[in-house]
Amino acid sequence: MCYDFKCGLQDLRSDVKKQPDDIEKILKTPCAMHNSHIGSSYVLLGVADNHASASQHEKVFGARARVYDEFHIVGVGEEAKKLHRDLDAYQQYIFQKIEAAKIDEAVKRNITRNVKLIRYYEKDVVVFKIDRMPKPAMFDGNVYVRKFANVDPKPVDQASLFEFFEEFKHQGQQYPYATLPLA
Repeated sequence: MCYDFKCGLQDLRSDVKKQPDDIEKILKTPCAMHNSHIGSSYVLLGVADNHASASQHEKVFGARARVYDEFHIVGVGEEAKKLHRDLDAYQQYIFQKIEAAKIDEAVKRNITRNVKLIRYYEKDVVVFKIDRMPKPAMFDGNVYVRKFANVDPKPVDQASLFEFFEEFKHQGQQYPYATLPLA
């Protein structure tokens, strides 16, 4: 299992306006996680993984985070209202972006069927989940992997692709659920 946190779709470095969002980066993340880890992987939208990000989110959107352990649940509600009218329009926007993404149809279906909007106290969080599939997930015609807590910015190079595919296949065969007999 692998997970990542994002405050929302918008870049928090500038004032809130309708600006280019991070949805491409967000979709690249579960693809790279899928290629790097067995099982399911998650990206939680509406969660800051540090105090600085939570503070910046509060400055931009005016809503205080709810703290749980070292995580700051900022929610996507304020971003949805300010930039997309409401949560329904925000969710529809996400699905449109997934449909337009440069990923193959099986990966789109995998991500789309697993997107959930959950409520944590008064905060709304979008959960992107991708389940491991038999083939690697390509993003924009390339294979990306996750190294530690980040997506490697460079795709797997041509010379290493065969080695990557063999490792991916081998890793999938070691997954404990892959070896259970069917009843």
